[in-house]
Amino acid sequence: MATFAVFLDGEKMDAVKKRLAEIYPNHYDYHNNKQVVLVRADKVAGQIADDIGITGEKKIEGATGAVIKLNAAYAGLTKNDLWDWLQKDD
Repeated sequence: MATFAVFLDGEKMDAVKKRLAEIYPNHYDYHNNKQVVLVRADKVAGQIADDIGITGEKKIEGATGAVIKLNAAYAGLTKNDLWDWLQKDD
């Protein structure tokens, strides 16, 4: 399963996050940051953008953001719960 970073911005950010939470209930909110969410799916980035309303037939008018597939070479210093979430097999 691939891991994606979803970067949200714009006036419709809350509507996109609501849809994201419905479709990807096991998402990871990056330390209560409204703009960064991680999701896992057997999809490509464009499909996730369509799912959550950034693009596609179900686009939320005014929604903007980016979906970026992450590779498995994670590095950095942050709270342990992120590393724990990344190690889970959902």
